[in-house]
Amino acid sequence: MHEDSRPAWYKALKEPPRLRGGFEVRLAERVKERAANNRLKGRGRKLTVKLGLLLVAAAVFAVGFWSKEEMGTQFRQWVQDAEWKGHNAVWSEGKKLIEVFPGGDYAAGSPYGCGWNLYLPFESVKNSAIRIEAHHKETGLTVTELPETLLADKAAAYDDFTRFSSPFHLPVGGHWRFDVYLDNRKIGDVVFDVPDVSWEASPLFRSGSYSMRGEQGKLGFIDPGFMKGRPNKYMWHFWGKKEELQGALRIIGLHKGSHQWIDVFQADGIAVSALNGADGSIPTSMTLPEKGYWRLAVFLGERYFGGVTVEVK
Repeated sequence: MHEDSRPAWYKALKEPPRLRGGFEVRLAERVKERAANNRLKGRGRKLTVKLGLLLVAAAVFAVGFWSKEEMGTQFRQWVQDAEWKGHNAVWSEGKKLIEVFPGGDYAAGSPYGCGWNLYLPFESVKNSAIRIEAHHKETGLTVTELPETLLADKAAAYDDFTRFSSPFHLPVGGHWRFDVYLDNRKIGDVVFDVPDVSWEASPLFRSGSYSMRGEQGKLGFIDPGFMKGRPNKYMWHFWGKKEELQGALRIIGLHKGSHQWIDVFQADGIAVSALNGADGSIPTSMTLPEKGYWRLAVFLGERYFGGVTVEVK
């Protein structure tokens, strides 16, 4: 429809609404003021909303950052838990490679013996060297479970697997991981949660004309007692074959409830000659810094030889 042909009321729609009487100007001004105030309030609300969103975003970012750190810690914990989960076999490419059988109701403190099955034909490995290192989760101590040994000298030969043994002799209980190396290449590991021995003082036994503290027929020392922080002399005695008593002597100590070993005494070796009914001996000076019970672990060369528990007054 052409604009000129539209009725008069249609043109009137283009005009702003008019108020009656003397209120027209005043109301118009009020409407403008309210509109201006509403715009300011609207801007304030928008600003408040924007600030709120920024704060929420910052909080979310902080929580996200914290969560990543926490997730990293949790992931590392999962990896460690998986690494130390008990298992007595190693698998490779869907086939069993190693299987381990500790002897009896094994525990720390005494050699229980351990049988190892390496599922490789003896002819393929007889000229290889096997070595096993044991690592203690709780204290970080490393013990040579089996020094490097030629399988031809140690193993029993079977058509589809090779069998050998190790002492399974550990100074303290807890989680132990045994890393197996074939020709200096790690081929797997097994983990055992080993029960601990009693933390009471080791018993006294008599050898020759002396009373000694330790393990009869294995090791012990003439014990004048221990006082906190006070050095004293202790004559150690050892029993075993000559080849078993070779190597540098190292004595370390672990305080009950602690996860930190300390060095107690070291020497190049012991005298391998009969004394007081023993096959070897050495005089030592030892000091322990805290009262309570201590586990003394004795190493000869690479091997853990035995341990004695003492009480410090």
